[in-house]
Amino acid sequence: MDCVYCGSSRIVRNGTRNSLQGLLCRDCGRQFNERSGTLFAGMKYKPEEVVFALRLRFIYRLSSREVSELMAEMGHPVSKNIVLFWADRFHASFQELQRRYRPEYSGIWHVDELHVRLRGGKGYVYVVEDDHRNVIALELTERRDGEATARVLRKAEAEAGFTPDVIVSDGAPAYPPAIAEAIPGARHVVAQFKGAQVSHRGRLVTVSNNLLERLNGTLRGWVRTLRGFKSLVAGNRALSILQAVYNLLRPHQGLGGLTPFQAAGGGGLTWDTLSKILPTAL
Repeated sequence: MDCVYCGSSRIVRNGTRNSLQGLLCRDCGRQFNERSGTLFAGMKYKPEEVVFALRLRFIYRLSSREVSELMAEMGHPVSKNIVLFWADRFHASFQELQRRYRPEYSGIWHVDELHVRLRGGKGYVYVVEDDHRNVIALELTERRDGEATARVLRKAEAEAGFTPDVIVSDGAPAYPPAIAEAIPGARHVVAQFKGAQVSHRGRLVTVSNNLLERLNGTLRGWVRTLRGFKSLVAGNRALSILQAVYNLLRPHQGLGGLTPFQAAGGGGLTWDTLSKILPTAL
C-alpha cells in the first residue's frame, strides 16, 4: 500500500488502532491506515457493518430503529441515529456507483408519479424507468405540475445521455405539454394498464405502465417505512441510494432473480463486494 497523502511506497508499520494496522510514511512522515482518505476514515465500524445496515434499510425496507435492534441482536450495536447518518453520509457514493455502472438504457421510457408524505403534508415522487426495468430518474417534489414533470424528464435525459424514442405515461394532463417542452423529439404514448402498440426501431412493440406500477408499489412500501420525508434534500438523497440499489443490487423475480444490471450482462457487483467498492466510490 502506498501513502495516501504523497504516494510514496516507503511505508512502515506503526502500531494498531481499532484493530487496524497503522502505517507511517517515511517520506512525508504522516500516519494513516487502509481507511484513510475514504468515507470510512475515523469510523469505529467496519465497512461490512455499514453495508449490512444499508442493505437492511434499502432492500428489506426496515426502519432505522428495526435496523438498530437487529444489528444489536447480531452483536453489532449501533444506534438508529447512526443508521440515518450512514444513509446521508454515503448517498454520494451510491450516486457514483450508479454513474460507474450505468446501465445501457433502452429507447422506451415510462414516467409516472406517486403521492408521498413530505414534512407532514403532501409531496410527490416522479419516476422515470425504461422497459428493461432500469430506474433512470427519481425526483421528490412539492408540486405535481408541468414544471416538476419537465424537470424530472430533463434529469432522466441527462442521466441517460440521449433522447428517448418513446415516452409512455398514464395520460395525466401535465404530461403532454411537459414532454413537448423538455424532450420535444420523443413520441408520447398514453398507455396505463391496457397496452398500446407502437412502432419502435422497425418492429411493433406493446407498451404499458404495468411494470412501472410495480416499481411504484415498492416505493410506496419503502416510503411508508420512513413515514414520509422530512425535507426535499434528505428525501432526494435517500432516493439516489434507492435508485442505485434498485438498478444494481436488488434481485427482481421477473428477471429470474437477477438485478437489472446483471440481466444486462453486468457482473462483479454484489452486497459482498460492495464493502470493498464503496469506500473508494468517491
